[in-house]
Amino acid sequence: MQAGAQIRSAVVLAGVLMSGAAIAAPGDFDTSFGVSGLKTVSYGSELVYTDVVQAAGRYFAAGITYDGVRRRPIVTAFNANGTIDTTFGTNGHKVDTGLSEDVTHVAIHQAFKQTSILPSESYRTSIYYVATTATKMYAYQGVVNLNGASQNGWTHSGWGNGTRVTLSFPGGGVASFADLEGGGSPVPSISTPVSIVGAGKATVGGEADAVMIKIAWDTGAVITTFGSSGRVYVSPGVVQRFSGVSGGCAVGVTRTTSTSAPDALVACFTSTGLNTAFDGDGIKQFNFGASGLPNTLGRSIMTDGSGKIWIAANVCSTANVCSLGGARLSSSGAFDTTFDGDGKSVTTLGSFGASIGTNNLIQIGSRVFVAGQLFLDSEESTTNSFLFAFNTSGVGDSTFGSGGLRSFSNSTGLEGYRGIAVSVDSRIVASGDLDVPGTVNGGVAKHLP
Repeated sequence: MQAGAQIRSAVVLAGVLMSGAAIAAPGDFDTSFGVSGLKTVSYGSELVYTDVVQAAGRYFAAGITYDGVRRRPIVTAFNANGTIDTTFGTNGHKVDTGLSEDVTHVAIHQAFKQTSILPSESYRTSIYYVATTATKMYAYQGVVNLNGASQNGWTHSGWGNGTRVTLSFPGGGVASFADLEGGGSPVPSISTPVSIVGAGKATVGGEADAVMIKIAWDTGAVITTFGSSGRVYVSPGVVQRFSGVSGGCAVGVTRTTSTSAPDALVACFTSTGLNTAFDGDGIKQFNFGASGLPNTLGRSIMTDGSGKIWIAANVCSTANVCSLGGARLSSSGAFDTTFDGDGKSVTTLGSFGASIGTNNLIQIGSRVFVAGQLFLDSEESTTNSFLFAFNTSGVGDSTFGSGGLRSFSNSTGLEGYRGIAVSVDSRIVASGDLDVPGTVNGGVAKHLP
């Protein structure tokens, strides 16, 4: 297997050139960004961007690069026009070359915490990201704006002595984190403290539990008032994990028994642990009940402007051909029946199925977008990237592509979007990789909503 395939998680970038005389349609590339809407990046012998955020007017794509020795975490900064911001890190990139194991996953989040750690400081904006290996989890912090001025991603001395924070689990458990989020106000404020919540899987005592961990924004120290010693374990079945976290809730997958079909798993939390106002105990387990599609894999989650909880899932057959599952819950955990009649919908994408990644739901206006990878053959040897738009009724928005679907191709191999974010001008920014002959490149694309 090529090294690119080993670190690819289904990610990528695709492009269609737009004529200057053409009328732009929803989903088209924003040609003011990069080259015709796409910025492709080479780093090391291969590069995969698995996540992206917008912070203080710039975009930060996080992922994995291979330097011929190890797969290492990388963050790249982009200006608003898609060019690499070479003032960030070293020539636009921050790479941790000090790890002795290969990185298997990287997730990034912007958290707003403005404080006075330094005497001259009135506020700051930082990015936070986590990287996991086979045995450890590492958390990183980088300042990207200070008192209104752009910063190069420096890590303050209180955070892991200026480098990284290593997080552990009782009993020697190992976490495989898929996502993280920051709490607090979306507007710079010196009065609102921010903590960081990560969600994933922890293997403790031989069992795989879904887990959330809460750490302090300024030091990375575990906040022990959250759950049990700063960690909340969720285990309604025999094996489970979280894949995404947002808006105070996490989503993932659970199996009731070792042979049962997987269900979606949702858990919501407060500042101290599980939120019992959500479905009675803070936990909800469900499947989509679609004929021939018994397997439900919860992948992405977000809370919209009205407080409703959106979930995107891979809803798959026993042959692992997956459709797109969408669900919407109230804050109490009840299915919102204004969403396709029963709170759930299943949409077939293409002839050979599709897959969505984590951190892949955003809201722009009244529509909610999800992104992923569309398979073009039964061997899954060729793929496109795609965007799908839900309307408020829970079905594909007819004004976006064909029934809500836009598909893009810019390579002859594997590609697909993994991370998406909302731009400063309310457009779609997507991160991924591009399998081209002889190499794997990363990149960021920008689309019209």
